[in-house]
Amino acid sequence: WSSSWTGTEAWQACACDDACQNIALAAYNSQIYLSSNYGNSFAIDTSSVSSLYSSLAMSSTGSYILAGTLSGFLSYKYNGVWTSVLTSQMWTAVACSGTGQYMAGAVSGSVVYYSSDYGVSWSASTLLTAWSSLAYSTSGQYLIAGIRGGKVFASSAYGVSIMILDGSSALQWESVAISSSGQNMVALSNTGLVLRSADYGLSWDTKAIFGVSSGVIASDATGQYLLAATDSSYIYLSTDYGTTWSTDAPSYGWTSVAVSKDASIAIALSSTSVYRGTAAPTSQ
Repeated sequence: WSSSWTGTEAWQACACDDACQNIALAAYNSQIYLSSNYGNSFAIDTSSVSSLYSSLAMSSTGSYILAGTLSGFLSYKYNGVWTSVLTSQMWTAVACSGTGQYMAGAVSGSVVYYSSDYGVSWSASTLLTAWSSLAYSTSGQYLIAGIRGGKVFASSAYGVSIMILDGSSALQWESVAISSSGQNMVALSNTGLVLRSADYGLSWDTKAIFGVSSGVIASDATGQYLLAATDSSYIYLSTDYGTTWSTDAPSYGWTSVAVSKDASIAIALSSTSVYRGTAAPTSQ
């Protein structure tokens, strides 16, 4: 891992397209920052507004960016224009399908909103809970949702119906990730427990990452390569679908991580720096 860029913001979230060429960064009390050169440099997206950004998602080509804020609005960008929707809410997580057709946003202690028409119209789920994280498969058919203080939820109907996954454990699930097909799902708890499913959420098993507290998890397209970045410890790497884990980067107080679909490029955020590495060292 190496520092690719240093800013002055307190970074909270990052997202990238399939190749990790286009990257978006978000911070508290700031605008969105963008890179189109694999993270070598970033510039303020002058079309964005300064806000308390909490979460980001990006479509496969980078044509759509979805951003959630703690200060009242959900917004998406397409063709250089940001559109705000669903104001007066506190957004804790967002997700976007490969084309951007399917989008989802989770409201703290409330419902998940979803769109199937590129953000034009939105509907709400019936479940009210402490949502922490969301992730879509590439097609948008599969959606996984983590909550703080309960089991993992998922949808196999493009987000329309979100159901509890009975095979999962009731814990503080900080972050979730999903493979492109939706077959492989993972969730990371605040105790370092990794929950895995290799059959679209039908059955689950658990693995532990020692020394992990709160953190975020990201997956490549297959689900084989996983990175777990922790806010009080290291970045951990798995190259076998989460079966075993090893320390991959020093302890820098990590806040977010994103992985390209082929696992060749990974982006991780510390307090004020952007780091670039890989999730597939054996292929280099």
